[in-house]
Amino acid sequence: MRLAPDNVISYAFRGLARFQKGDLNGAAEDFIEAIRLQPDNASAYFNLGLTLASKGDIEGTLINYDEAIRLKSDFTEAYNYRGVIRNHKNLLRGAIDDWQRYLDLGGTQHAKVTEWIADARKKL
Repeated sequence: MRLAPDNVISYAFRGLARFQKGDLNGAAEDFIEAIRLQPDNASAYFNLGLTLASKGDIEGTLINYDEAIRLKSDFTEAYNYRGVIRNHKNLLRGAIDDWQRYLDLGGTQHAKVTEWIADARKKL
C-alpha cells in the first residue's frame, strides 16, 4: 500500500492492520512513523506499546505506555495495560495505582480489575 508520506492516520491504520495480521515489525515501523509525524499522538504510543509487548519488549512497552499517559492523562486503557505490565514485572504498588486510576476514570472491566487489585495487595 502506498501512503502519503505525511499522513499520520494512514500509518496508524496500517499499523493496526499489520498488528492484527501478526506483522509486528511492520506494525512497529508504522506506529513509529506516526509518532514521528505527530509526536503528541497518545494512541500511537499506546499501539506501539501493545506491539512491543507482543514482541516481548517489556521495557519498551512501559516507556510507550508512560508516554501515552503523559500525553493523555485520562487514557483508561493505557492505565489498565500498564498495570498488567507492572504486575508482570512485580511492580505491585505501581500496578495497583494504575488499575485504581483505570477504575476512577470509568474503566469498564470493574470486576476483573478489582480482583487483580486484591490479588496484587495480597502479594505486597
